[in-house]
Amino acid sequence: MLHINTAALLNKHGDVVQLAPYNTGSMHVPYPHAPKRGKSIFVDLGEYPYERWLAKQKSKEGVVELTIPYSVPDIATFVRRVERWEGGRPTSVLFEAS
Repeated sequence: MLHINTAALLNKHGDVVQLAPYNTGSMHVPYPHAPKRGKSIFVDLGEYPYERWLAKQKSKEGVVELTIPYSVPDIATFVRRVERWEGGRPTSVLFEAS
């Protein structure tokens, strides 16, 4: 798992950042209640309806997933920590920024 300095990432790449109101890769919800999937759930940072999603969610997070389409060629400059995970929990730290 990569732990990223999101403030620095947004400062540099905020013009292409997109947000989603839930984990788009999660399939824990039974099929009849599964949230919408696909590219259309991701919305550009400046157009994201944060207040609408905040009002709809029980967790009161409003944003759950951030993506940058295609790639972040300079991702290493934003990494603060790298962990190995197994069985749903961290097992070791591979890198920690000083």
